[in-house]
Amino acid sequence: MKYILVTGSEGGMGKSAVNKLVENGYYVIGTDISNQSYNLSNYTFIKADLTKEEDLLNIKENIFKITSHLDGIICLSGIFMIQTLLEGSEKDFRKIFEINFFSIYKLNKVLFDLLNKDSRIIIMTSEV
Repeated sequence: MKYILVTGSEGGMGKSAVNKLVENGYYVIGTDISNQSYNLSNYTFIKADLTKEEDLLNIKENIFKITSHLDGIICLSGIFMIQTLLEGSEKDFRKIFEINFFSIYKLNKVLFDLLNKDSRIIIMTSEV
């Protein structure tokens, strides 16, 4: 069986990805800051805030309860703020980068040793 981690699993794209992967025989580990809203076979949900180091380590610990490796990481978590460069504050842009870029960087760094030479990392973000 192939194991895939999907971040942002409770969002629209996340739910679609999770459903399609499970439908095609993958075991999916989903993570999101929101609460789990659905149950599937071959699916485990881990509630996590990817900006928190302890949550990243908790994800890894929980993955080890299921498998010793990941065949892929699909990063769909992120935020989008509808404002221009002139309208947005530095605080807003720092939050966007913290969530959409640095949290994904940190997650992949924590989980990198679970990947093998055939594993894939796919990153989609709203804005960076």
